[in-house]
Amino acid sequence: CIRKEVKIKTNVLEKNQKLMGLRVKGKPAPDDALLIDLKLKKKQKVMLMGTAEEEIVVEPPKIDVEIIDDFKEGIDFFEVDLEKNPIYLEKVKRRIFETEPKMLNDPREGKPLLVLDIDYTIYDCGTTVEVPEEQMRPNLHEFLAESYKHYDIAIWSATSMKWIDLKLKEMNLLKQPDYKITFCLDSSAMITANSERYGVFVCKPLAVVWENEKLGKFYTKEKTIMFDDLKRNFCMNPTNGLKIKPWKIKYLENEDELRGLAKYLRAIKDIDDFNTLDHDDWKKNLSSLRKEEKKRKRDKEGNE
Repeated sequence: CIRKEVKIKTNVLEKNQKLMGLRVKGKPAPDDALLIDLKLKKKQKVMLMGTAEEEIVVEPPKIDVEIIDDFKEGIDFFEVDLEKNPIYLEKVKRRIFETEPKMLNDPREGKPLLVLDIDYTIYDCGTTVEVPEEQMRPNLHEFLAESYKHYDIAIWSATSMKWIDLKLKEMNLLKQPDYKITFCLDSSAMITANSERYGVFVCKPLAVVWENEKLGKFYTKEKTIMFDDLKRNFCMNPTNGLKIKPWKIKYLENEDELRGLAKYLRAIKDIDDFNTLDHDDWKKNLSSLRKEEKKRKRDKEGNE
């Protein structure tokens, strides 16, 4: 079968292989799929995720960074004001000069910007399940369609652009009638930083969007919001970030995050400056904004 052939060529054990881009009769290829059933096209590209046996290093157990990130942390968590550090600001300047976003659709005048991470934000990349429809976060298409009414949508993943392209195609996010992805950024647009808590890590400075020659004409710091499952990813623009609950298939039974966030985005769309909101308390904000909206409606009805 295909996995045995891959093991022979790469020395990546079958249990450690994650193959992307193989389909049988329009569906992801099963583990026992035969080469003859795949009907591969000439020069067809297939992506393999996995590590060869000789390269696997067994390390002592470490504290799971993702678990640390799940605790509620204030903006001052970044103890050295990383967003003001001249060393990192200089790195951001270089990224602004070097970065060329992958444009998929034209920006729309007057629309705020929603920037989405992929892994564990809208897609479970750690599961053994290899069916994109199941790896996607529930209600994703509905969320994107609702958000697109009011926001332009961008994707920024800490992976390569080839991997981003593949994921977006597998999830069928590129040819939808109800929404469009405006542009994508990959790991090359990120910078490295250093925190006492995390040590050296990479993050996503939104200035590469706001100061970009093309995108800067449409998007501003005041009207941009970023969703990511790792809070450290927006350390250079902490007031623009909303830490989303990490998505994993094993949490499916209690998963309803995107429904609430769609309502939140709709509620804040007309606010002049998103940075005035504490996105850590987005559910509380949503409740308050709804109460204000109801009060305005009652006052309007009373004056008629």
